[in-house]
Amino acid sequence: MRLVDLLDKLPETLALTDEQKKKVAPIIADFLKSHKELMGSLKDKLAAARNAVQQAQKALKAEASDENKKALADARKAQAEAGKPLRDLRTKLVADLTVLLNKEQAQKLKGLMGGGRGRRPGGRGRFPGGFLARILKDLKLTDEQKAKVKAAQADHAKAVAALREGGKRPERGKMRELSQAFMAKIKEILTDEQAKALDAKLAEMRKNRPARPRPGRGGAGGPPAAE
Repeated sequence: MRLVDLLDKLPETLALTDEQKKKVAPIIADFLKSHKELMGSLKDKLAAARNAVQQAQKALKAEASDENKKALADARKAQAEAGKPLRDLRTKLVADLTVLLNKEQAQKLKGLMGGGRGRRPGGRGRFPGGFLARILKDLKLTDEQKAKVKAAQADHAKAVAALREGGKRPERGKMRELSQAFMAKIKEILTDEQAKALDAKLAEMRKNRPARPRPGRGGAGGPPAAE
């Protein structure tokens, strides 16, 4: 879901009161205006950063040397830095909205917005609680299943943290393997009927999801464009 669509549906999604809606509306309007202006001012910088990463990837594919690996790491770091203003703006939005919400609404907002850290719910290699919880909630899990899912999430988080130890950027293939293993574990916990329902929900999400922006649009892990 595009950020602008997510924010448009936010009052309904969070079940805001009329008073909350009045306070939230100008905050969201100011954010969208600032986001659009920032995207415009960063357009060339983000495009250059994205191109640098692509060139570094091509060079590494042609020759897997330490020099090319470092060049790709540096390019990705520069790409992330280029998108930092967008992530900071999104973090501020979450902070500004959170003070107007109750605890339950704030937790739901965090799940929707990735905690304001500029990550999409369900981003590559991650299964945030909000993302998976919204899907599994409709499957009516038993208390035992919920406990097993929570344990699986904790194990997955530890495995991801191990790959990122020392500030390293995990290899995409290894992150994909972790994600696949995690989903396989989740399906083991579900009944056959629940597993089929989960597959159907994921398929529907993929079908309705807009094309993923190329790396660098909004920075590495940056928010969806709000245009």
